[in-house]
Amino acid sequence: MARPGIGSLLLAGAAAFGLYKYSKMSQQDKDNLVNKGKQLFDENVPENIKGIFGKKDDTQNASNNSQNVYSQGV
Repeated sequence: MARPGIGSLLLAGAAAFGLYKYSKMSQQDKDNLVNKGKQLFDENVPENIKGIFGKKDDTQNASNNSQNVYSQGV
């Protein structure tokens, strides 16, 4: 079996460090980070890709609409 490479160990270390730093953040800092991520997503992701990653409310409405269509026999 192959041993994990140095890249795998560095990635695991970076993930652990990020988790540690996130757990030590205040709630306000966490909210700011979430808002930054949403802003980055909105500014840089094309509109046709955004539709794939719709909000939870949109997917629930879509599934309800599809159920209504099938129940009507259309």
